[in-house]
Amino acid sequence: MAGTVDTLVFLDVDGVLNFGLKDGNRAALFLNESNVRWAAGFQEKTLRRGHFHDMASKLSSAAQRYTDAVCTGSQQSSDTLVRRLAHILQSVGRRPSVILSSSWRKPANADRVLSLEREISKHMGEKFEFDGRTELEPEVGAADRLRLIGKYMQKRCRTLDAEKARPLRVLILEDFFVSALDGWACDGMRMRSAQDVEAYVEQCVPEYLDVKIKLVHCYTEWVTPQGVSAQAGVGLSRRDVEEARAFFQGVVPIQPLATGVVAERKQLDTASVQAQVARKLSAKVHTLEPKQAETSMLICWTGILSLAPFVCIHF
Repeated sequence: MAGTVDTLVFLDVDGVLNFGLKDGNRAALFLNESNVRWAAGFQEKTLRRGHFHDMASKLSSAAQRYTDAVCTGSQQSSDTLVRRLAHILQSVGRRPSVILSSSWRKPANADRVLSLEREISKHMGEKFEFDGRTELEPEVGAADRLRLIGKYMQKRCRTLDAEKARPLRVLILEDFFVSALDGWACDGMRMRSAQDVEAYVEQCVPEYLDVKIKLVHCYTEWVTPQGVSAQAGVGLSRRDVEEARAFFQGVVPIQPLATGVVAERKQLDTASVQAQVARKLSAKVHTLEPKQAETSMLICWTGILSLAPFVCIHF
């Protein structure tokens, strides 16, 4: 793939290389050692529900769920998450162009960016610098961020020659201001899924170019043991890294349960998986020749019993 395909990464920082916990209309609350200590101490002092109690509950829950994302000392990025970014960038023979789309691109954050470039260089084993930045226009939410990414793509691709331009693969690493893809609009298009975001960016480039887009949306939500709803930009997960590397390498990733019988060990127990596959298998095997049926049964049940790390049966 190296040398025949150009690769481009749009990088957000907050919520991708660190953990940002949504705090209403305020700035996201970072998961660092100081805030984790505050949360633990606050919960010990009071049981009364209120804004600060709820935030302490969220921070404590996040610290237990996302230990890899906790920033240590005065760091503003997680060493583990930066290392995962390096793994993505190293999955391509020639390093992708990396465009800073984060609010960190503002001039006031120049020192933070230099520090981040040093951290990425450490994990890359070579000097790293950002190759560009999206435009410095006002951003108040997810739609503005996406619009600026689209605008960058328009300018980059506008002058490319259809016959000389190489295929382009574009990876977007974003939490979109700790926002779910719940239907917010960008230039009249509703964003309800990663595919919607990818389609928006794709329509920003000329149709004659071979461009593929992938969004890695570093966002999740959960309910704490105290019953408090939490939303956060949780940073790059191992699965995010695998999917990003597969995208650059042209590998089709494992599909979710809706398109086959796929279960992560942490999500479904063995008995549940066996039951699902058995139902699919019993229905399918009657349509096969005897020898085919025997082979299919052997392969499928071996996979069901091992469950390491996925059960993945497609028909």
